Amino acid sequence: MSSFNSSNSTAIDPNPQYVHGVFFSIISAFGLAGNLLSIVVLSQRKQRASFVNVILRGLAFSDTFFLIACSLLYVVEAQGPSAAFPIAVFLHGWSHFA
Repeated sequence: MSSFNSSNSTAIDPNPQYVHGVFFSIISAFGLAGNLLSIVVLSQRKQRASFVNVILRGLAFSDTFFLIACSLLYVVEAQGPSAAFPIAVFLHGWSHFA
């Protein structure tokens, strides 16, 4: 019989919610930085003349709103279901804006 007992194991079992939160934060930070950079570049006087750049700037704005909304939902879900309803109602109205 082996002396290993799974209930007494001292191995660290990372919480999936924590791991997802870390990865989501990193990806969101890069996404927001990239979108803000795109908005700054596409808002320059030379870049405003092209219709394609107007569309790309709008896409960067809507993607930024989406990342913020997902971040808010993730934080609220981590706090529990009782806090989720008011923010869900708010984000539903906000989604029509974006």
